This record gives sequence, structure tokens and C-alpha cells, in this order.
Amino acid sequence: MGDMSHGRKQMNEILRAAEIYIDRSVSKFLQEPLPSTHLPPHFYVSCDKSTIHRITNQAIMLCPLAEGRRRAIPVSASKVYSVSKEDEESTNEVSGACAPELANSVYDSIKSTYGLKEDALSASWQGTCSDGQYYLAKAFKQTLNQLLKHDDEINRFYDVLWDPPHWLDKCIDDVFKGESSKVIKYFHEFFYINLN
Repeated sequence: MGDMSHGRKQMNEILRAAEIYIDRSVSKFLQEPLPSTHLPPHFYVSCDKSTIHRITNQAIMLCPLAEGRRRAIPVSASKVYSVSKEDEESTNEVSGACAPELANSVYDSIKSTYGLKEDALSASWQGTCSDGQYYLAKAFKQTLNQLLKHDDEINRFYDVLWDPPHWLDKCIDDVFKGESSKVIKYFHEFFYINLN
């Protein structure tokens, strides 16, 4: 950066410009019909909370198939908790991290970042991959289904826990690397644990 006469304060503006360009490119990709189906690409969403430093964020990833391969596109890492103070004498009120608020945050982040219309977002969003805490919170699923106008009874393949797909992905990755003996061990461990 110093060679280009950019100060350290300009880096945030450079990153913001890159973010805007990338978001516009992703938005164009998500709205452009595929040549094979004449429909926009389908995707699933992966989300999880983490506290890297002092602030708890919810990482949101969009996962479409692009050029025949699954791609992870970072959407945002919005804050989970917010603090409000009504007046000088009152105490701080902390809110956030409830299942409906997390679901709204995921939906709103994707919709606002890529400018997708509600119908297009509802049609393209084919699943949500998250860990057990999201999965066990029924209000998370209910809120997402309401926002996406999905029917609970029809969407039988909507719920995906993070742990089994991650485990299966590791198995498939080992097969492609030619390490099939690890896969056999993984399957034996999986079925042994689940059968006992």
C-alpha cells in the first residue's frame, strides 16, 4: 500500500469498493437464468454464530453450484446482539440472538445485499445448513418458512444439520483424493455410533 501512496485510512474505502463490485457480480449471477434450465441458480444458505473477539456475529454464506462446483459466497457477518438505552437513568437493554431475529437477519442480509425480489429468493433458496442450535430452535425454521412462503408440510428436505453434511463432505473429499480406506473407517464409526 505504501508504494501506491495510499495511507492506512484509505484501505477501508478500497475494501468497500471491492465489496460493492463483488456483491453486484454475485447479484447478477443469482438473477441470470442458467442455459440448461432457464431458471436462476438454486442455492442453500449456511449460517452460524461465533464470537471471534468481543462481538458476537452471525456468519452467512450463500452456496450455489457454479460451473459444476459448489461455491461458498460470504454474504455478511452481522452483529447478533444490540444494546439499547432509553434514557440516562435506565439500564442498558440487550436484545438479539432469539431464533426469529436470527432468521430475519439471514433473510434480510441476503435480500438487501443482492437486491433479490421476494419471489426469486423464495424460489432459489432450497435449504438451510446450520448446526444443532439453529435446527433445534423451531422458531428459526418457522420464521424462515414464513419469510420464504414455504409450507412446512411440503418442504421435507429443507432441514439440513451442519454436522452430517460436513462429515459426508469429508468422506467424499477423501474418495476424490484416493484415500478410500478413511471413508470406510468413517462409515463404520458413523453406523456403529448410530446403531448403538
